Amino acid sequence: MKKLLFILSIGFSVSIVGQNFQGVVLDKNTFHPIEYVNLAVLERSDSSFISGTVSQLDGSFSLNILSVKEKILRLSCIGYSTEFLDMEYLTNDTLTLSPETTLLGEVVIKGNAKVHKLENNGISTDVQNSILKHIGTASDVLGQLPFVFKEGESFEIFGRGTPLIYINNRLMRNNSELAEINSSNIKKVTLITDPGPEYPGEVKAVIKIETIRQVGEGLSGSSYANIYLDRKFSHSEMQTLNYRIKNWDIFGLLRFSQMKDLLYKDSHQSVEDKEMKTELDQIAEEYSHYKSLRVNGGINYSSEKQSGGVRYEFSRIPRENIDIFIEAEVNKNTQFYEAYSSVWDSPTQKEVHSLNAYYSRQLFPWLSFQIDGDYYTGNSSNQQNVINDREGIWENIMTQSAQNYNLYAGKAIFTSPLWSGRLSYGGEYSHTYNKQSFYVDQSTGNENLKSSGNISKQNLLAVFAAFNKSFGKFSIDMGVRLEEVQFNYFSGGKNSMMRAGSILIFSQM
Repeated sequence: MKKLLFILSIGFSVSIVGQNFQGVVLDKNTFHPIEYVNLAVLERSDSSFISGTVSQLDGSFSLNILSVKEKILRLSCIGYSTEFLDMEYLTNDTLTLSPETTLLGEVVIKGNAKVHKLENNGISTDVQNSILKHIGTASDVLGQLPFVFKEGESFEIFGRGTPLIYINNRLMRNNSELAEINSSNIKKVTLITDPGPEYPGEVKAVIKIETIRQVGEGLSGSSYANIYLDRKFSHSEMQTLNYRIKNWDIFGLLRFSQMKDLLYKDSHQSVEDKEMKTELDQIAEEYSHYKSLRVNGGINYSSEKQSGGVRYEFSRIPRENIDIFIEAEVNKNTQFYEAYSSVWDSPTQKEVHSLNAYYSRQLFPWLSFQIDGDYYTGNSSNQQNVINDREGIWENIMTQSAQNYNLYAGKAIFTSPLWSGRLSYGGEYSHTYNKQSFYVDQSTGNENLKSSGNISKQNLLAVFAAFNKSFGKFSIDMGVRLEEVQFNYFSGGKNSMMRAGSILIFSQM
């Protein structure tokens, strides 16, 4: 299958067909417009993210949503207190935020400094010269960026979905790494909303974190301990060590976490036609508890003309348990129809090993290159026990699932000056393997569920080239990516194979 995709983008926008909500965000004290305010639309019942946008230089914004019913609007911006507004009762299109002053010892830092800068294909944030330097971790920093919605350890870019995240040009494969980087060690963060041809075609956003290299030699380290209390008690401890001699760094990390959480959900759903109104009222209680261990270590070399390094990591979750209790009642035309309850118990175990190596060098004044490789392997197992009670009729469903997976990938990028601009070109290859099995305990009478298993393999090969040139305040980016993907799927003794090729052409001003 061949496809041709041409993208010409100017700026950044979010568009969803539906009701349009427009307004302006002002400083509550000065009534000056506030730029880069994140406006996120959430479901009132569970705070799940629906859509979002960011205010412009004049504080104006525009949101397209299907309905404001049961929706919450969250406003957040660096240096201001976060606000939550019920969209059903918003009568004024002028919204205000209160400045938030952060006291750090004897230093008073106000959050109105210019920390964001528009770049060729995105926006960069200066962490070192802003209050973000003192906010906590890299995860906390990303949660404050324009266009970024954070939920737990997950991130979503308005209108772009889940981003790829790079730390010092190394692809991050585990979001828990972000909690291990102190914000004071971050130089800047760049959000790319229109990734170029060096990234896979399905990638719609990229976040690049650049850290600073501490000065001095010898042994250094840090210890962290965090305690969380939100209905349940949780804690996390971490120890880092680094030994530096001249251009070499030998580093290691050990982190242990025990997290507990308790959630209550109360929902009401209603479906109505000419003859019948059906209502579902549901109460759910969810308790989660997991322990995790992470260990990593490696060595880096850095000089003016070249840098390289190797990093190994091991992570293990010996037990992650989720218990859910649900009670529901169904009414039809305001009359009771039926009630049911359900109890879920779902323990999980996970283990992952990963290895990363990279090397970059300035070969000649006209040529530099960077290569990196990854190996990633892991396994997980899950047991699930579900007991349903529908007005005295009991049902017990017991299942087990297991997964084994691995990945190896390599990428090379060459860069040369051309016509007072920059030409980048290279290629990448990746192979992924995933084996899954699903077992159903038939002794509990689950004839409708069958045990199964499958194996999937994917090979990706791509070459790309990109050119960038600036003209004063303007710049132009163009590029091409040729990509071929081969996918094999084995299930039930049958093999399905699919091969797809694509040519992606990029252009941006």
